[in-house]
Amino acid sequence: MQLPDALQRAIEQAVADAEPADLAAAAERISLQYRRADRAAGSAFLPGQIERLAYAVTRLPATYAANCAALMHLRQLWPEAAPHTLLDLGAGSGSASWAACSLFPSLNSVALFERDPHLIALGERLAAAVDLAPMSDATWQAASLTQNALPDADLVIASYVLNELGRDEWADAARGMWEATRRALVIVEPGTTACFERINALRSMLIEEGAHLLAPCPHAQHCPIPTGDWCHFSQRVTRTAQHRRFKRGNLGYEDEKFSYLIFTRSSEARAPARIVRHPQRRSGHIHLQLCEKDGLRDAVVSRRSGPDWKRARKAQWGDTWHGD
Repeated sequence: MQLPDALQRAIEQAVADAEPADLAAAAERISLQYRRADRAAGSAFLPGQIERLAYAVTRLPATYAANCAALMHLRQLWPEAAPHTLLDLGAGSGSASWAACSLFPSLNSVALFERDPHLIALGERLAAAVDLAPMSDATWQAASLTQNALPDADLVIASYVLNELGRDEWADAARGMWEATRRALVIVEPGTTACFERINALRSMLIEEGAHLLAPCPHAQHCPIPTGDWCHFSQRVTRTAQHRRFKRGNLGYEDEKFSYLIFTRSSEARAPARIVRHPQRRSGHIHLQLCEKDGLRDAVVSRRSGPDWKRARKAQWGDTWHGD
């Protein structure tokens, strides 16, 4: 997966005047900070303009891809959702909104809330350079995710932001998101053990609040993932030459690991089983680890399984599974 061409060109134009060595050093600082488990909640993740530009080159494509992967499951499992309005909370420079606008042509209004005015300025600059409605007419607001009142929207997204809040803040913030949701709430977080613990707690809390869980889980029962493990998925991201240079990487791709939840106001849609690990392909059979309505199950699909064999050969980690 990769950014839309016009957005990629806009990012390249935005960083054209920056020193490549400075961008590479900033990208390394961001990567180190991102992986730190002890990063203080509320700490400045992108303290300067060079870090914000480096983020646009090296991290925005990954967060865009993770949001696309989650939102594609919403579109697949509930095609009737067809949201008209979007509220993007903790929007950064707009990666989640770009993903939503790319996947849902029904959207005609986008509102983005971001606490950093410099990131808003970068997001507005990128939106002005790309002719993608409704991003070109989107409204940006300098606001914290923890503010008391949020405007209602059909689709509410909180992407890579709850992990920046303290323990006494994220639960209230999640309740506020759900109250603002008219159709679907999508929460995307880094695919780490610490973030999954928070995701799992939010899952239980919002189910108790009456939210209907659409994905990735095929049920609303207690999460069956054993202690010490965590539920996450992976999306492959294409690296441009510029991305490789500033990330100091040789591969033409990277794999973004993420966890996510989708809640809806409708109880009609329900996810089938989910493939929660890479399929293990052997000669004549394929092993799938599935999360089903009754919990985790290891399934073996053989050549003699007919239609299931054809589906299993194409199956990927994170896909739904409709086996017989």
